[in-house]
Amino acid sequence: MVNLLATGILHAEDWPMFGRDKTRNAVSPEKNAPIEWDVKTGRNIKWTARLGGITVSEPIVAGGLIWIGTNNDEPRDSSINEAGGVLACFRERNGEFLYQHVSTVTNGQLNRRSWAGMTCSPMVEGDRLWFVGAAMEILCLDTATLRSAGGRPKPVWRLDMQNDLGIHPAVDVMGGRGMCSLGAAYRDLIYVITGNGLDWSRSNIPAPLAPALVCVNKNTSKLVWEDHSSGTNILFGEFASPLVIEAGGGVQVIAPQGDGWVRSFEAETGKLLWKFDINPKAAKREDDRHVYFLDHRNFFLNSPVFHEGRVYVAGGRDVESGEGPGRLVCLDPSKRGDLSLELEDGPGGGKPNPNSGAVWHFDELGRTMSNVAIQNGLVVAVDFGGHVYCVDAATGRKLWKHDTRANVRGSPLLADGKIYIGNDDGDFCVFELAREKKLLFTTALGATFYSSPIFANGVLYLAAGDKLFAIQQSASSPPRPPKP
Repeated sequence: MVNLLATGILHAEDWPMFGRDKTRNAVSPEKNAPIEWDVKTGRNIKWTARLGGITVSEPIVAGGLIWIGTNNDEPRDSSINEAGGVLACFRERNGEFLYQHVSTVTNGQLNRRSWAGMTCSPMVEGDRLWFVGAAMEILCLDTATLRSAGGRPKPVWRLDMQNDLGIHPAVDVMGGRGMCSLGAAYRDLIYVITGNGLDWSRSNIPAPLAPALVCVNKNTSKLVWEDHSSGTNILFGEFASPLVIEAGGGVQVIAPQGDGWVRSFEAETGKLLWKFDINPKAAKREDDRHVYFLDHRNFFLNSPVFHEGRVYVAGGRDVESGEGPGRLVCLDPSKRGDLSLELEDGPGGGKPNPNSGAVWHFDELGRTMSNVAIQNGLVVAVDFGGHVYCVDAATGRKLWKHDTRANVRGSPLLADGKIYIGNDDGDFCVFELAREKKLLFTTALGATFYSSPIFANGVLYLAAGDKLFAIQQSASSPPRPPKP
């Protein structure tokens, strides 16, 4: 795989893709991450920028620019006031708004989904940017003129996944997390989980043979290979983010798919290498009909994480399904075949799998929409119910637990020996990254927090409500005026 840091395209302090880098492990190498701030008084607030009404996309920082997906609740362009997905760009230095790409959809399921805006975080390599828009399209932009002179980015290519690939977009996942995201590039290839899934009835899959995962040439948009393994077994939709790793003597694309299985493919050919069922075999549908609300199995709205030769992934469901049992697993990706904990053993039954690739599994974690984060032998995981867990990375043993008392949709950030996590109520917590729980700081952001925090170039970024906050030690901005 290309080392972008070595080429000078990226800086170690940038955050150019969802999860920071190809490992998806949201750990910043920097020091001096802020421990406290106050959005009301402006203490340690460097600047704020206006977003739409809902933001679930993780901010991306690269080349002096900040990119973030949001919605069009507060149109910047009066000629475009329909619901839509917005990719907004701000200047890293001062939060100045520079550019937006607005994708509006006026009919069908995508119109409902567009209220949540653009939920995919873009990926940046030098002057090129790739993202998945609200209209089920993969786009590539050339941002050179924007970076150098403030001009508009130039479109390079566009791939319409509905018309060109036959995708039928799944119905909306309430509160966002309903669109797909990009995997890290390998050579000239990028990987996208497509968003294919159920229709309005939540009992019918209109396009079971449409791809769940596609590999396309990042320079031309040419389709290289595709996979539709989940087929008629899709539980809701293909919503997660792929992981690209070097392991087991080659490069793998690991895709958490809509039927509750994680599958690994050879990066250049799409050949299946291994698969893992995140669900116990006893977690079956209650009858033979494909009715979403009668199915208790989990699927994925997050991404696997790679750390020190191991893959960590957890299952979950959408907001409407609520809380429920989940599972976090640590996998050995060097193995091949069916690596599940169990094999089928009659209707609703399972038996131990002698070829299991699970190093350990942690079943106390509930359903989750979040990635884990790993550092210093510790795994930090959070479930939708708002419970933060610290687990031993070698054994899966629980070390401590904290209840944030509200749902959590974003992923934890590890920076400078600290854990950062926020919840739906806008409450934000900072913990010490340690084997015993130590809560360092809590604050109210004053708005819902659906996104994931990042720390890049000495600044902590939080997207809460209709604001993007840039937080830095010893910074100060004017107090926020009271709402009328």
